[in-house]
Amino acid sequence: MYFGRLKTRKLVVCQFLFRPVQVSFLAGLLCTAVLAQAESKSGSEASGSATPTPTPTATPTPIPVSSVLSEAEAATAKLKTIRTSLDNSSANAAIDGELEGLRHEIDRLEVETGRILSGNPSLDELRSAEQNWLPVTQRLTAWTSDLQRQALEREKDLADLARMADTWNKTLSALTGSEAPANTEAPTVSVDSVPEEVLQKVRDTIADIKATTSLTEGSQRQVLSLQTRVTGIDAQIASILSEAASRRNNLLSGIFRRDGPPAWSVLNASDLNRNSKDAGESVTEQIAELRTYAASRFDRFLVHGLLFFVIVGALYWARSFIRPHVEAEPKLETAAQVFALPVVSALVISIFLSGWLYPQAPVLLRALIGLAGLVPAVILMRRLVGRSYHLLLNAMVFFFFLDRIRDVFPDHSSAGRFLFLGEMAAAVIFLFWVYRSKSFTKSVEARESRTIETLKKTIPFLAGIFGFAFLAQLFGYVNLANLVGNGVLSSIYAALIIYATLRIIQGVVIFALRMRPLSLIKVVKNNRYVIRETIFKFIRWIAALVWVLVVLNVFSVYQYVFEKLSAFVSLSFGVGGFEISIGDIIVFAATLWVAVLISRFLQFILKEELYPRWAVGRGASYAISTTLHYAVIVIGFLFAVGELGVDFTKFAIVAGAIGVGIGFGLQTIINNFVSGLILLFERPVKVGDTIQIDEHVGSLKEIGLRASVLRKVDGSDVIVPNSMLVSEQVVNWTMSDTKRRIDIMIGVAYGTDPKRIMDILYQIASTKEDILSDPEPKVLFSNLGESSIDFELRVWVEDPEKLVGLRSEMVTDIYAALNDAGIELPFPQRDVHLRSVDDDTLRNLTRKK
Repeated sequence: MYFGRLKTRKLVVCQFLFRPVQVSFLAGLLCTAVLAQAESKSGSEASGSATPTPTPTATPTPIPVSSVLSEAEAATAKLKTIRTSLDNSSANAAIDGELEGLRHEIDRLEVETGRILSGNPSLDELRSAEQNWLPVTQRLTAWTSDLQRQALEREKDLADLARMADTWNKTLSALTGSEAPANTEAPTVSVDSVPEEVLQKVRDTIADIKATTSLTEGSQRQVLSLQTRVTGIDAQIASILSEAASRRNNLLSGIFRRDGPPAWSVLNASDLNRNSKDAGESVTEQIAELRTYAASRFDRFLVHGLLFFVIVGALYWARSFIRPHVEAEPKLETAAQVFALPVVSALVISIFLSGWLYPQAPVLLRALIGLAGLVPAVILMRRLVGRSYHLLLNAMVFFFFLDRIRDVFPDHSSAGRFLFLGEMAAAVIFLFWVYRSKSFTKSVEARESRTIETLKKTIPFLAGIFGFAFLAQLFGYVNLANLVGNGVLSSIYAALIIYATLRIIQGVVIFALRMRPLSLIKVVKNNRYVIRETIFKFIRWIAALVWVLVVLNVFSVYQYVFEKLSAFVSLSFGVGGFEISIGDIIVFAATLWVAVLISRFLQFILKEELYPRWAVGRGASYAISTTLHYAVIVIGFLFAVGELGVDFTKFAIVAGAIGVGIGFGLQTIINNFVSGLILLFERPVKVGDTIQIDEHVGSLKEIGLRASVLRKVDGSDVIVPNSMLVSEQVVNWTMSDTKRRIDIMIGVAYGTDPKRIMDILYQIASTKEDILSDPEPKVLFSNLGESSIDFELRVWVEDPEKLVGLRSEMVTDIYAALNDAGIELPFPQRDVHLRSVDDDTLRNLTRKK
């Protein structure tokens, strides 16, 4: 039943979005915004194109003696505000102190990046080098923004202080008689009449201004000094990153150029000895780098450990609570495996979060993190999936270990290249065996056969990619081979870890919705499946997005793709004087979409949680939900227009003008819209009422923006304009209550005892459970007809849906009771008198006699 209601709600939302009237309404509002923005921009362009008349700077004038005290209080308050804004010494001191520590980090990264750039770096090495600089550049960007803001504030404060000092100095001169007032029309004040307290107040204010100016100038010097140092460091880093980006772009642009000799020409004894020596040195360097990194970020390792133990403890604690649920619902056994292996699940979750915990992680730490994430993910997945997948999971662990062995050797070394060739050849052979093996096909369980068949369809594609990487490495296209082979393998590893994390989160969600406190919430209890599937859909999208970002990163095209996307989003086009970018359109559409989601969520909470608790009637609940829906959509539209940068003053003016045009051109539609609002608030008819308008009788299913939907008894839907429900005569059969009366007319032959007929009818009415006793059934002797005496049976029913069936059942019982009683049911009889007839007809009639 609930799914039907859910589909209905979705249908209502879709109808709201795509009805022509509503689309026209939103389009009109958008056009209004466009015109308003165009008018605003055209006005600003016109004002900008005109030659501005220089406005002379107002010369400060002395303050009248009567206003000195009040102005002094205002000046004191302003000076206090300025001094309060100068209170950034602690923050600036922190920046100064962190700059010294950051200098050592920058020197280390500069040496490491220089070492990478001095050799023959791969795309993966360049990507890693650029990512190592990311936290430093983010910190410098935040400092630069903060210092620039402070510099602008100090400049403005100094300008204000200069004006204040000039004003109060002139005031003091005017009051002491050392300077004549500039305004000759102003009443002059005798110097002797100025109280000494007023003069002292002026002198104190001037002294306060000078002290505040001195403090502001000192703060400005400190800010400018820090800004200069931060800008210098930022420029230094920008130069390094520019060189790394240039090398990366050159590698990407020349990815299909040979960058090494063929593999068969580099295999000799001296190369192997040199590779062994280089491998030992590389391992030593990586261990030393890991020690340095761990010593400088010990707090992050501590946080990671605490997070791991917290997750383990939470899973252990929850395991005892989920056992009753698993025993009651055995189908939850698979999801419960997340809690059966708390250490493994905690490792997967904590490793999934390691990217935020360990920025600038060295190569060896990344390898250890990957190992600590992949192996537990495989152990967990072996519990969550069938045995048919175990071979594939074990193979992923094997190839991951091969990758970690290759990390010891440089990509362009002979050992590194031959290890890569061996790994790609092993991958192709393994995939070919899985694709062709009959024993593997026979081992597949029946319930997993479809999924395995789908996976097998991707095997030729993967084998082709690994074969291509093998050939590229063999013929000397080292960077291309590493990009393709390592990228695909890393994407598969990431997919496994992300999927394992997804299954853990799904298991937690499944049991969280069944346990307190969520299980006590009525809306959760009644709609657990829908809420669960909605959450699952959301986290699947998040997981897919994370995987896409990882894939872009491992293929070293993350920055390139986002640069192109940024350029695309920044594309703009003009319509008249209005200019809008693709990004503005995306933000506008996204804001409206979020507004629709919020509206649907609020309506869901109202319908499932609040309306039943408050005992709100169907009509009132529909009016509240519809009004809330319109309000959220309008507010969302206003926010969306605001994101476009529209001037709401011009927007209101243009909207008023367009509103007048709409009022004249769309009178009927506006009439129906206003009528719909009247129906929602005045509620002469409500959703669910049984009404009759003209010859149409049925239940009112929906009150829309322009028209309402009437569902007739025969199942057909009648679209009724809202204005008809307001202005024309409408019969509402269920306005005050749902009681309906059934009237049955019966005619019997003359000579029948009326009291006997009335007793029979009353007895039949009294035996029906669905007939109300209050009002009680009535039998009336209604008429003496031409050929019958007529009676009328009147009964009341509570449920209008049973009216037709109950009437048919009662008529059947009445007919059977009258037959059993031998009571005749007459039919009309007529005597025909022929005034004239022809001879042939007369002979025929005589012959028939």
